[in-house]
This record gives sequence, structure tokens and C-alpha cells, in this order.
Amino acid sequence: MIIFNAKIAEYLHVIRELGGSPNEVSVSPRLLLIYFGLCAIAAAVAIYSWRCPNAVKYYGSANAYVSAVKDVSGDFPMVDIEKAFTHNNDKYFKEYWGIRERYKKTNPSGQTETEAQKREMYIGYLHLHYRYLDELHPISRVVVAVLYSIGFVCLLVPSAGVFWRVALILWQTLTQDIKMLF
Repeated sequence: MIIFNAKIAEYLHVIRELGGSPNEVSVSPRLLLIYFGLCAIAAAVAIYSWRCPNAVKYYGSANAYVSAVKDVSGDFPMVDIEKAFTHNNDKYFKEYWGIRERYKKTNPSGQTETEAQKREMYIGYLHLHYRYLDELHPISRVVVAVLYSIGFVCLLVPSAGVFWRVALILWQTLTQDIKMLF
């Protein structure tokens, strides 16, 4: 915003009129890289905030999600989670039934799952649900990763240049007069 501010543009125009060369008063490519890099990162943050499910943003991992939710998730929320898996014919459908069948095999025929087995199934469903939410928007993930990469590369270029110049100044100062350290 500062680089393209109208008042600053007027100031640069005044400098040109006072005899300054137009080549001397241009916007630095380093500033343009910083501007572009920050815009790319801002776009990535906006897309992430908009598209990423709240459970994934808040908990960060399946274990954190399951640990926080397992004690407050009864049958009612599990019905919605189970519907998401049983009404889709994708990879989660097969995993859902794999979890369910694992505990049915351990019971004698005709008996329902014990409370402990039901709880273990629910924990498995919660892990599966988190993974489902985490993989919900693959195109958005790629776009966010690309924007972050562009942004950080654009910020790295001027930062590395400044770091190199400061390191050279420090080296020259130290080699000229070592007493400056003490």
C-alpha cells in the first residue's frame, strides 16, 4: 500500500521535476518482491481460513481431535458421522465397514457389541472422520501450498540479500578492528 500510495507517487514525481533522474527514483524490485510475497501469503491465509474445516484448524491432528471429542460424542453425533461414511461410495466407506466388521468378528454370533467395543469403534470413526475432514478440499490445499511457497520465496530473496550485506559489513568491521568486540 505504501509503495503504490498516491501521495508517495506525487513525491516521486516532484523529485523528477527537481532534476532527479526517473531511473534513480523507481520502486525497488526488492520492495516489489516483498509486496508480492505478502500478497501471496495473505491470499493463502484467506483461502485456508475459508476452506479448512474448523476441526482441522482447531485440533491440528487426528489424535488431538479424538482426545478432545471422544468423551463428549455419544450416539447422536456418531449417527451423523456414520451417515457421512455409509452414504458415500468412496475410500471412507470401505474403511468404515472395516472398523465395524473388526469388532463384530470378535463377538459370538447374534450378540451385539459390548460398550467397550462400541467405544473403540467410535474412536475409530472419529479418526476416520478427522481424516475425511482433513482431505475434504484437495484443490484448495494445493492452491494454499503454492501461494505459501511463492510468498516465502518472494520474501526470502530480499531477506537473503540484506542478510548477506549485513554479514559482509560485520565481517569487514571485525577484520579491520577486532577490539570493537570488547
